[in-house]
Amino acid sequence: MAAQFAEECQVLLGKLSDQELIDLAVFKLEGYSNGEIAIKWGKAERTVERKLQLIRKIWLAESSEQQSDQ
Repeated sequence: MAAQFAEECQVLLGKLSDQELIDLAVFKLEGYSNGEIAIKWGKAERTVERKLQLIRKIWLAESSEQQSDQ
């Protein structure tokens, strides 16, 4: 089960076009809060939130595509 989760994470991370988005997704998977990530990056928390929204949009689009293929 852990191997399947890791594989799915790699697939989803591969859908992200920008290394910063990949890093952000990994930070969230590791349990960091938006505020902690903002401090690490030296950016506003709202910037982190906007990038998380973009990640969700990309992943939801991917999920929709996979469902329509089935």
